[in-house]
Amino acid sequence: MVASYWLTQKLNKLDEAEHFLREGLRANPGSYEILYELGRIAYEHRKDPGRARNLWVLALQNFRKADQAEQDSELLLHCQILGSLAKLEQEQKNNAEAIRYFIELKKYSPFKEQVQAWIDYLK
Repeated sequence: MVASYWLTQKLNKLDEAEHFLREGLRANPGSYEILYELGRIAYEHRKDPGRARNLWVLALQNFRKADQAEQDSELLLHCQILGSLAKLEQEQKNNAEAIRYFIELKKYSPFKEQVQAWIDYLK
């Protein structure tokens, strides 16, 4: 994840970052961390919301398959995945999906009031 950050944010080498992450995914199939990062690159840098959605949905599915101890230790990443999906769906005018992700995010977020405000705004 650190190498990907440096390649994308500091060196602006998107192709290299994506290649590096795909190699990591081949070595660690189903890694929700790598899938999240690939989705972030697709969304923020490639401006490809459909690809980002697919990657983030897969990341969320794989996260849910992890054991409870692992899920508990990765709470921040879980919230990042949910928040990213909610934001993407909101921007794509899929408010029902955005609300669904925000409702799930609210269960885990320490900022429940702010998340509820987004839910209320979208309703």
